[in-house]
This record gives sequence, structure tokens and C-alpha cells, in this order.
Amino acid sequence: MEDSGNHHHHSDDHDHNHHPSSSSPPTSGTCCKCGGPTTFAPPPQTPTFTSPPPTYRPIRAPAIPPDPNSTRAIILAPVPQSQKVPILPPPHHFIAPAKRIHSPDDIVRFHSSDSSKNFLGFVVALSESDLMRKLQLQYCLEPVGSHGVWGLDDYHFLPFIFGSSQLIDHKYMKPKSIHNEDILENFSNEYLYLACIAFVKKVKKGVFAEHSPMLDDISGVPNWNKVNTGLLKMYKAEVLEKVPIMQHFLFGSIIKWE
Repeated sequence: MEDSGNHHHHSDDHDHNHHPSSSSPPTSGTCCKCGGPTTFAPPPQTPTFTSPPPTYRPIRAPAIPPDPNSTRAIILAPVPQSQKVPILPPPHHFIAPAKRIHSPDDIVRFHSSDSSKNFLGFVVALSESDLMRKLQLQYCLEPVGSHGVWGLDDYHFLPFIFGSSQLIDHKYMKPKSIHNEDILENFSNEYLYLACIAFVKKVKKGVFAEHSPMLDDISGVPNWNKVNTGLLKMYKAEVLEKVPIMQHFLFGSIIKWE
């Protein structure tokens, strides 16, 4: 049922009279109009010049569920204890701050030094300020080493530790109080932990248990003392022992690289 008048390459004359030279083997193709076979060679394929995809390294870690073994190790780890900060005797020799941590071996070296024992005390003054949050919101600053929804606040950790210690033995305020909007509105300026929760709810929309499941789980802990000890363990494991975070820390005259 072919129209030999319209498709000359399917006619009897073409099929019986055309003999390709012996130097070029017969080729076969498909008619672009009727889809039938033809002796015309198919059109040459357009070469594609595609380079391999570039190696992509995300700025922030993907939001993956925490490793159960890692979580169990944090729970079983001893609670980090505070150390007495020694007074620096004169004369004071200034050392230009510099980055020293570049690998897991450097992390091990840091934790075996005397400087790491007093590390927590030195960063208290740098941990929380309204200026930092204004800069983060204004310039959309990318957090370093974030766990996405599987961590605490993407930018801060220490304020949750100090805030939970502030609420230890509070007569009325409990960890589950973070779900009470009236409490957050009236007491976030007074209690550091509540201020952290209020900031998270400001920058993240939706159901709290979905965008901050870890904070939601912590709210189920019966008292602030357990919250505080758990956060101290987590801080050591998830911050002080992580190269992507600690590689940005500067060592100098006060916190020395030993």
C-alpha cells in the first residue's frame, strides 16, 4: 500500500536498477515519511561534545538522618567537665592567629592538648549576639558543616548549652515549654534557650517537628539537666571533633596550637 509516485526510493525501478558500487557496502535506513525501509543511508549523527560533569562539593552537608551508632556513642560518652582557666602571666607575647586544623589527625592532636580543655570557656563571649543573626539574615550567610534539619540551629550550638543550663531547676519552665507560643513571646528576651527556639521558628516555616526534629525530640526530655548534659556530649562530638567546622578556628596567643 505504498505510494510509488511520492516515494521514488520505494519504486521497482529504484529497487532493481540501482546497484551500489562494490567499494561501498549497501546501507539501509528508514523513510522519514512512511517509516518503511529504504536503501538510502541514514543521516549522519550530530556529534555531541559534552564534557564530564564538574565535581560538585556542596557548601553545606546534606540533610541525612544521623547515624544510630554515632548517636549511641554520644549518649554513652562521659559528660565534658569544665576546667579552671589559668591566668596568663606577663609578659604577653602576641601570636598572629592562624588556622591549624586541616585533617582528622589535627583534631586528635588538638583534643590531646591542654588548650582543648579550656576551649569551651574561651568561646562563650563569641557564641551569641543579635549582630550575628542580623548578618546571617541580611547577607544569607551559609552555615558551615550544617546537618540540615537533623541538627540544632544551623548557625549556633553553644547558646543551646548555655540556655539549657540557665533553665536547670526552673520551677515552672520545662523543655516542652518551647511549644507554648505565649511563653516564647514573653520570655525569649530573658532566657537564651527560648530565644534560640524563637529564632528557629522565625527563619523556618512549617511544622516544627518536620523542620527541626532534633529540637522537637529534645523537648520531650523530662528536665533541663538531662538536656544540658546531652548537649555537652553532642557539642564535643558534632562540633569540636569535626574538621569542616574546626578548620576555620584560629589559634593564637591565648588558645595555642601545641
